[in-house]
Amino acid sequence: MKVATFAIVTSRAGRLLVCRRRRFGKPRYEFPAAIADEGEALEDALERELFLEFGLRIRSFGRVLGKIDLDAEDLLIFLREVKLEDFYGIWPSELFWANRHCIRLLCEGGAGLFFSRAIENIHFLLHSQASSS
Repeated sequence: MKVATFAIVTSRAGRLLVCRRRRFGKPRYEFPAAIADEGEALEDALERELFLEFGLRIRSFGRVLGKIDLDAEDLLIFLREVKLEDFYGIWPSELFWANRHCIRLLCEGGAGLFFSRAIENIHFLLHSQASSS
């Protein structure tokens, strides 16, 4: 079974960091993520991928917020709270900060199974930041 982790990054305003990609010509939304190589710690995989893909460095790891077990895909995904180092470069165009309203619209617009399942697991983060909309 492959094991992956999604980086759940929140801003001070309560927004979530979301990655926008294109697949088969259509936009696809997901959290920054990594699949661990055999024998690799999930934290190491996430640090590697966030730096290689976006130039972002992780300051600290928080708690595991949930997990998604996709037997049909032979995949286990952990949702991990992450704090980033301050970033002073050019912000990667694939990344954006999404508030609760934007997240809801992405889910309603067919954001994809992994993203929607992740949101189900971390909905409490969205509701605890009532002033962020």
